[in-house]
Amino acid sequence: MYTLNLISIAIATLFTTARAVPTPDPLIPGYTITDFVWEVESYPGGPKANVTGTAQDVATHLSAVNPNWKTDFNISEALQNHQESKQKKRDLSFPFTSILCWVREDEWGFAFRLPLLTDIDFLNVVPGIPTMGPGPGACGRVACSDTAAVYWCNDETETFSLPSFATVAAGASAILDNCLDERLDIVNGQVFAQFLQNWNTIVRSDTC
Repeated sequence: MYTLNLISIAIATLFTTARAVPTPDPLIPGYTITDFVWEVESYPGGPKANVTGTAQDVATHLSAVNPNWKTDFNISEALQNHQESKQKKRDLSFPFTSILCWVREDEWGFAFRLPLLTDIDFLNVVPGIPTMGPGPGACGRVACSDTAAVYWCNDETETFSLPSFATVAAGASAILDNCLDERLDIVNGQVFAQFLQNWNTIVRSDTC
């Protein structure tokens, strides 16, 4: 498993920021927000630990526990490969049953494209298995960079896991591909996945 190079955090601070919008409670009527818990390894093949927060919090935790984790998990290679793939045409084949753009704008605000891409970077390479539930409407914030936030929500009545956080990143990418206001370079949306179980991804503004 790979994790994003912390250099991305420093780069992200240079991006134009969106207006921070307090998280409403609930996120959507009928939805609830819980702290997201990650199961991650600090050393390859080592014991797993639970870390609460976003992908960025996981990177901070790994740095504190194992100062060599960037080398242990081949971070530079992973980051380089992902950055090269971003230069190619984005895959628009993410299967979804529906996608909503510009949802609850007064409460959700919007995310700028560049900070959202930083979130997607983190989710594509951060280690661990995303688990949420039970639902329906159980949501957790998995990434937040410069006020651009990514949530994913379980709409099943049982707890379930996805193969990796790259799956959530694919949902965020689908929102970016379909809901971006190219004139202002901002985005807001919610996408409902067609495969695996009943879940959805949200892109919005939030206080990081």
